[in-house]
Amino acid sequence: MVHCSKYVKAGLDENRLLRKRYLQRQKALMKYDKMTLRICIKNGRAYYYGKKKGKEVYLGSDENETVRGIRELRFCRAMLEVLEKNIKAMEAFLEKYSSPSAAAVKAALPKHYRPTRPTEYALHPEKNPIWQRFRAMQAHKAKIPVHYPENLKILTFDGTAVRSRVEALLYERFSAVGFYVIYEYPIEYAPGKFIRPDFLLIHPETGAIFLWEHLGLWYHETSSEFYRNEFNGKTDIYRNLGFIPGVNLLMSFETPLGLDMERIAQEVDHLYNLEETAQSIKIAELQQAQFADFSLLKVV
Repeated sequence: MVHCSKYVKAGLDENRLLRKRYLQRQKALMKYDKMTLRICIKNGRAYYYGKKKGKEVYLGSDENETVRGIRELRFCRAMLEVLEKNIKAMEAFLEKYSSPSAAAVKAALPKHYRPTRPTEYALHPEKNPIWQRFRAMQAHKAKIPVHYPENLKILTFDGTAVRSRVEALLYERFSAVGFYVIYEYPIEYAPGKFIRPDFLLIHPETGAIFLWEHLGLWYHETSSEFYRNEFNGKTDIYRNLGFIPGVNLLMSFETPLGLDMERIAQEVDHLYNLEETAQSIKIAELQQAQFADFSLLKVV
């Protein structure tokens, strides 16, 4: 990991070198010390007067050596003020700076607080094997025909097309907390047969997989019964795949009052920060053993 301190040190060295050069130049111009300029415009031309110790003398145009010297000395002093401020700021930064590397931070923690998961993946997801598997799953999804693509009319923040504004809100919430999200990932539960949960969520550190179904018509006035029966049939497939409602199969609903995004945000935050349990680890192991193509181990 390249830390900003490297660039600050380089900047500090550069500013110190410039300060040295401008101090030398200022010393060479000290014969113009305490001299000021006054400009007078006549017929569109500028004429300069120099003043020192209350005595003013005519100098001429801006080509005059004394005019140039007074100007350059003033510039040197202004530049030195800037350099001094920069140097003090960078010195103060480096004095207080601590390396944000995972190894350095872990070393500063008491042993019982040191995480075992590779937290550096948060900054470099491309090095995370879970991220690599997620990308492979995205590529796998792209090979499978989409159901009713003409209904994918709403775009999320990253350009993913979904079927409703509510689904876009959910997608963006899952992504905001840190989940890797795949919309309608095609799970092949039998040869040539696919089930497509609304959202497949992958935890970037544990690799835990959750499915989230948004049941927007559950309380619909006319479609509710058919919709519920259809979903209940899907739960049989999910059960056979090892997904259990309330454990790794989550659901959201829209009541006549609409979607409670505040509550869902709390649920998503809680889901992301769940500690692994013996049972959740066992469920993950079973999925990896029985459904290798789905559990990220094989996505060809």
